[in-house]
Amino acid sequence: MRLPKNFETSVFVLLILATQQDHAPLKSTRLSELLEVSDSSLKKTLRKLVVADLITSNASKDGGFTLNQAVTTITLADVLLAVEDQQLLDYQPSQLTTRLFRNPEHIEQSESLIQATLKQGEAALTDALGQLVLADLLEANAFQTGVVDWRE
Repeated sequence: MRLPKNFETSVFVLLILATQQDHAPLKSTRLSELLEVSDSSLKKTLRKLVVADLITSNASKDGGFTLNQAVTTITLADVLLAVEDQQLLDYQPSQLTTRLFRNPEHIEQSESLIQATLKQGEAALTDALGQLVLADLLEANAFQTGVVDWRE
């Protein structure tokens, strides 16, 4: 399994917004400059974070993106589930099994066992990622009022 490329970007977007001085909104262009990613690809990621209700967007002269939830409640699992377009572990068995083995009942049992095990693995991954809140990645007191003016 490979994490989506925008997972790390999303984590940093949320950390930047959490530490923004007075939690003032940041424009996507400024975020893309800070993260050194294209503004168009970042906007797709930001949209996913908005849909997941992790950030809000205000399209005005002084608007931009702000956190919609506290970093003390947002977990790595929340971020991954926000940016992942499909289930985390997507397995579709091929027809190889039916070409190699002849017992259809056993094949079905084996494929069900694989699916159940992958589902458990996905749940375990989500649970583990759910244990780490983004606030744990920041220095103490860095996010209560924001300590960095990222707009400069």
